[in-house]
Amino acid sequence: MKNRILALAALSALSAFATAPALACSCMLPESADQQMQGADLVFEGQVINVAPEKLNLTWWQRVQRAVLGPPEFEYRRDVTTFQVSREIKGKPGMNIAIVHLPGQYSATCGTSFARDETHVVIAYKGAEDGYYTTSSCSRAFFPNEAYQPPSED
Repeated sequence: MKNRILALAALSALSAFATAPALACSCMLPESADQQMQGADLVFEGQVINVAPEKLNLTWWQRVQRAVLGPPEFEYRRDVTTFQVSREIKGKPGMNIAIVHLPGQYSATCGTSFARDETHVVIAYKGAEDGYYTTSSCSRAFFPNEAYQPPSED
């Protein structure tokens, strides 16, 4: 009897470590493509032509610290993905546009990844700090590309 109680206690203790980690990214699913585009500043369909890490704009002191101590163990690094626009849906992206986003490895913070030569509908928002357009996994196209159409002029 004592062995069963010990085995049950050990199993209970181990099960506490076997739970899945909690994810912080939680997206509200839109009911339609039109609803999803309502708050967006820019919506377009385009092909990925380049993905690169954002260049860090470091102060001289940060550069000295990195030279002496090395880079920090963890830092948020945004990616800059450049698209060749094939279809304007909302706003005027031009022929090519760069969109800033957290990489997909940061999925708990709604990061997203793009691969070269893939075609996507991109729903983007004007960044408050740096003027770039930004996107995330919560603003990815949840519907087929054809569902995203320019808003009707009423």
